[in-house]
Amino acid sequence: DPSRAANARLGLAYSRLKLGQRMAAVAQLKRLVHQRYRMAETLPLLLALLEAQGDFEAVDGYLHLLAPKENERWARRVMEGRLIKEFRTLEKKKDPAHLEWVTFLDRHRPELDRCIRPDLFYESATRLQAHQDNARAAAVYSAEGKVQVKELIEYYLNNAALIRKEMEALGYDCVGGENSPY
Repeated sequence: DPSRAANARLGLAYSRLKLGQRMAAVAQLKRLVHQRYRMAETLPLLLALLEAQGDFEAVDGYLHLLAPKENERWARRVMEGRLIKEFRTLEKKKDPAHLEWVTFLDRHRPELDRCIRPDLFYESATRLQAHQDNARAAAVYSAEGKVQVKELIEYYLNNAALIRKEMEALGYDCVGGENSPY
């Protein structure tokens, strides 16, 4: 019976996971997804395992099987995962050349424009400044990005001021919360 065999294969995949045999579990799950067996369970599990392995190319190959909203969510995760992976690779180099940071920023402009991991772009801009490239460092942020950063800073400053005000109203002596968000 094909259904029983697929169910047994799913049980085997879970057993492999429990034993720490991720590659074997991935192989079983790929087969189940190919058979379209219990897709609501097998596909997300397969994608999560592939993502954890950093195999974003493989994840890309399965995105078309997802509903539009899930496809969009996973596409963003893949974009973020690739960004992080490349950033960490570049960061691990002893002294990455200025051009490598410029190339990284150029290649990941869509992620920057979508505000995916702005912390990595901030760090990249800092690296450009270390190479005396202040113009490119400032250009990392688009006009819209600069507005977003300013709004975020204002939010944190207002939040810190509110916390300070409430703490002082309770009789506590406070330091900070006036010119910095902490």
